[in-house]
Amino acid sequence: MISDDFNNDGKKDLVIVCDGNRSVNILLGNGNGTFMTPKLIVTADNSEFAISGDFNHDGNLDLAVAHIVPYVIGVLIGYGNGHFSNESLYSTGTFTTSMVTGDFNMDGNLNFAVSCLNTNEMGLFIGNGDGTFRMEPLYSSLGEAFDSVSGDFNHDNKQDLALANFLNSTVSLYLNDCN
Repeated sequence: MISDDFNNDGKKDLVIVCDGNRSVNILLGNGNGTFMTPKLIVTADNSEFAISGDFNHDGNLDLAVAHIVPYVIGVLIGYGNGHFSNESLYSTGTFTTSMVTGDFNMDGNLNFAVSCLNTNEMGLFIGNGDGTFRMEPLYSSLGEAFDSVSGDFNHDNKQDLALANFLNSTVSLYLNDCN
């Protein structure tokens, strides 16, 4: 679930991913603790979770939705009124357990990183600034990556990544060198 302003009215809205089916619900906030009737967005199979960010620099929030099977990320471009485009699908090749956004290559465009449980890898999708992405080669983790977070862990003003590894209870830290 995500809380943010998806229709640019200054009120918090909700995005609820319906785990295991083909939908995402958008609940636009009324600003008084209630929400409008949910808007259903049909997505690829087995929606699991989502992240948001302005992937195309239009000032409106967009969504990236992880799908367990067929192992894809669906990017939906927001129109700023609570409505979104159809999904553009990007293959991860494996089961995605978490996603995090950031400008990892410091080019001014949002990217997203995905943790891949079955392959012990992390995938990095580089944003082109127009709502499209290209996948970089996968990075190996020390165990089955289950969760991820970004932050500047070494105080060099670059966003780094940390992955929690499921099998061996370790953390893989990726310090950003912007390459």
